[in-house]
Amino acid sequence: LGHFEGNFKSMSITCIASDTSGRFGNQVDQLLGVMQFARNLDRTLVLPNFIEYEYPKTTMVPFESIFEVSYMKKYVKVIRMSIGPVGVWMKQSAKSRPSLCPTKHGWMPPHRRSDKDCLALCWSPRKSLYDESAPVGCQAKEGNPFGPYWDKIGVSFAHDAYFGDLPGGYDLTKPGSKAAWLERYLKWTSRIMEKALQFIKQELPRPFIGIHLRNHNDWDRVCDHVPSKSSTQPLFASMQCDGEEFYDGQLTKEICSPSASTVVEQVVDMVGRIGARSVFVASDKDHMIETINEALRPYEVKAHRLNPDDALVSLAILGQADHFIGNCVSTFSHLVKRERTNSKPSRPTSYFGIRGQRRQMEL
Repeated sequence: LGHFEGNFKSMSITCIASDTSGRFGNQVDQLLGVMQFARNLDRTLVLPNFIEYEYPKTTMVPFESIFEVSYMKKYVKVIRMSIGPVGVWMKQSAKSRPSLCPTKHGWMPPHRRSDKDCLALCWSPRKSLYDESAPVGCQAKEGNPFGPYWDKIGVSFAHDAYFGDLPGGYDLTKPGSKAAWLERYLKWTSRIMEKALQFIKQELPRPFIGIHLRNHNDWDRVCDHVPSKSSTQPLFASMQCDGEEFYDGQLTKEICSPSASTVVEQVVDMVGRIGARSVFVASDKDHMIETINEALRPYEVKAHRLNPDDALVSLAILGQADHFIGNCVSTFSHLVKRERTNSKPSRPTSYFGIRGQRRQMEL
């Protein structure tokens, strides 16, 4: 079991997360759920690698390269996936290395367990995407990156279990639900925070506004799910906006994918409101730097971005902004929102496409 660090003799069942779906924000959302799952079962959580989808390949990034392990230990028992000498062992072919699996007695190699004990936990059973004759199940190793992820860390399954719907699990309007967010146990490593604070010191005189623009081609396909008028159905992280000022629960395309005019108007308006001296922009495609700077010229305020991009440092910078304007549907924005809500004191957040009516002046 040299795969993972820690004393396995003192452990019962160990939980390992597969944070493989979607971009970083989605992966963190999955991690938060697994944290509570492991704690409620009084189990040890194997801290997962995060996956960076850098074209043309994907890269596994160790948890401890992004977040401080010491803060996680304040909430749940954890161990780390090893990235030391066993990394060479992990690179061996699947045929030449032993396989681990979670069982009711803990994590065991083949010679200590029965295949029927290997347990994959998922929300509900589903059909196989590739084999119509296969029985419904978790399909835990089906597709990419799921199969390669489990194979790389040497985990195999032979049995499924489902934990089903959790009543009210997504009801963020329930009193106390946001106060219980586990984001406070996710603290950026000193490496990431030092880069963020250095950029703020050099480029972003305070007060500064941070904004997140989600406008890559794939986002258009996401927002196509919003009806032409509006919808009350949640989409991705849109429940984060429930209870926010001026939001009536109606998700619109303009909220999901705000127009350039909406972005500029809200940035200019907030610059005037808080007397901002700079703006930081994070985006997955178009940062709109020239457009925003043109609109801010009368205020003698400039917008800045990281070049080259670094999503993790951008997240840390956005968390430190005096005001943050995010995308209501984006899990990336939601990660920033949770960090800001849990900061001491909390920092204000608003969303593109959600704003009050301009007051009309009568002369």
